[in-house]
Amino acid sequence: MKTKIITLSIILSSIFGYSQSHNKHYINGVTNFENKKYNEAISEFTIAINETPKFKEALFKRGICYVLLKDYDKAIKDLSKVILIDPSNVNAYYNRGLAYKEISKKNKAIMDFTKTIELFPLHKFALFNRAVVELSQDNFDSACLDLSKAADLGMEDAYEIMKYSCK
Repeated sequence: MKTKIITLSIILSSIFGYSQSHNKHYINGVTNFENKKYNEAISEFTIAINETPKFKEALFKRGICYVLLKDYDKAIKDLSKVILIDPSNVNAYYNRGLAYKEISKKNKAIMDFTKTIELFPLHKFALFNRAVVELSQDNFDSACLDLSKAADLGMEDAYEIMKYSCK
């Protein structure tokens, strides 16, 4: 019986890409992430991803680590993989938008913030960040509309910028 269970586990592992230890490495990664040990978290998430390549939670967390470490190209790569696996992942679009914003890929940032807002219309941070990018491109009408919505959702910074940038 024990042999059958082990054999079944090996078969399932090869079919579904499931790994016994990927959860352990993911949990270790989360612990390191929570303790702001981002490089150590990346190492643990990488092991989990290598064992289970479509482990979207590990890809997402590793992507966030890269954002926090300002390694935006790697963040974009991981967050893009999350989006391929889960096209309705609001947080992946939003954080990839932040990464694009930081490397001045403004149109891509706007597209990701827009997708975030389509999926979650009350995402005040996406509204705010899309407005900031729009202001940098002199798109005052759309920026002011986003700032107004973000301010209505309780974002004080949006209100402050609105006072000086919008009529």
